[in-house]
Amino acid sequence: MDKSKWEYEKLGEVATFIGGGTPSKTNTDYYSGNIPWATVRDMTSFMLNKTEYCITEEAVANSATNIIPQGTIVISTHVGLGKICELQQDTAINQDLKAVSFKTALIDKRFFSYWYKSISDYIISNGKGATVKGVTLNFIKGLNLPIPSLSDQNYIVSELDQLSAIISLKQQQMKEYDALAQSLFYEMFGDENNQYNGFQTFKLSELFEVGTGSTPSRKLENIYYGGTLNWVKTTEIHGNYISETEEKITQKALEDTNCKMYPSNTILIAMYGQGKTRGQVARLSAPAATNQACAAILPKPEICNTDFLFEFFLLSYERIRNMARGGTQSNLNLSLVKSIEIPLPPLSLQRSFAEKVKAIEHQKSLLKQSIAETQTLLDSRMQEYFS
Repeated sequence: MDKSKWEYEKLGEVATFIGGGTPSKTNTDYYSGNIPWATVRDMTSFMLNKTEYCITEEAVANSATNIIPQGTIVISTHVGLGKICELQQDTAINQDLKAVSFKTALIDKRFFSYWYKSISDYIISNGKGATVKGVTLNFIKGLNLPIPSLSDQNYIVSELDQLSAIISLKQQQMKEYDALAQSLFYEMFGDENNQYNGFQTFKLSELFEVGTGSTPSRKLENIYYGGTLNWVKTTEIHGNYISETEEKITQKALEDTNCKMYPSNTILIAMYGQGKTRGQVARLSAPAATNQACAAILPKPEICNTDFLFEFFLLSYERIRNMARGGTQSNLNLSLVKSIEIPLPPLSLQRSFAEKVKAIEHQKSLLKQSIAETQTLLDSRMQEYFS
């Protein structure tokens, strides 16, 4: 393969772009249809086959959204810069997305996608905006796209697809391990419908201390932020373990606000946030403070095993999420979280469950390492082809 023979074209010369829009949120009827409507939050993998919202034909007719045909490549130009996906069904899109169609048959969609992923850091670095970063369509049109022969494109795509397939397979195995832990919980402790196999239930506040946090003033950013203390936002809560946070605060922030440091093994519940955030749970594996949108359940190992408690909340996501109150934006609050009822099996049974979960987590950690190694190989191959 001789890269010196590759041709290059401005993306705007070889592709056309179609944008979208958001139907009025005040008309709830617009969001009761069966037309998938995609936002950046739906771009969780390359194949986009499901959206959080579906809209009506009337919503399409009365807004700037456009229905994009199945098989089209879509990129984000505002929020989630660098993201790219292929639609698996006809889908309407919002204003943060652009559908990409090629004017020539000499460009393989998969080749384009891998190239675009390879320059995602460059795209992100060119984002403009005070809080939410975006790039202009002219910037996207000005990107230099390599156009090798179709045989070279097919060769590159074949190799990168093989590595991507390995990663996808291992990610599916991760989901199977999660399902195994859930199945084990149901087998040992039952669920809400069978009243948790007869185990006594308690309100959360009857067993645990439940607290929250706050957001130090952004006006004093140089005083309150950039410290060494972990500070969790709800965007970081998604069924995970948290040892490091996106932002850190100072000791001064801790002293001047309602922030409080919570110990390792504290369970966090997102009380509100965008999309699917509300009701999500995480577990601290290092001390951290939180913002006011997080509920923090302090560990009490003498009565409840943390592995048991964490799995309970993971399985209770939909039920807890549906406890929310409010109009346009339904939220949880500390009182609602404290009212959650949990079963309390004998501690010995909880510990038996924890040992089994520990074995599952060990296998997951090995798998995570393998996924990371394969991803590093994929990234290096893309770098070699596209740098």
